[in-house]
Amino acid sequence: MELDLEQYRRAHNLSYERLRQQLGLSSRRRAMAWATGETWPDADRLQRIFDVTEGEVTLTAMYQRRLKFLASLPRGTAEEHCLATG
Repeated sequence: MELDLEQYRRAHNLSYERLRQQLGLSSRRRAMAWATGETWPDADRLQRIFDVTEGEVTLTAMYQRRLKFLASLPRGTAEEHCLATG
């Protein structure tokens, strides 16, 4: 079963703080933003996610979560959000 980072977090009963620790991040907010699809991690961070989750989290699932988040934004704001958050 392919999981995105939020599904992985929930399946393993992890808080965002614990997820932050596992991923070696300095910010709980960043862990939450990646998990919810609000922002997209750089390639090296994606690899870290895949390594830490031992392949449970997949690129496809992460991308689908990101698209779902962008689709939830008010019409016409997704492009602005992407430019602002990278």
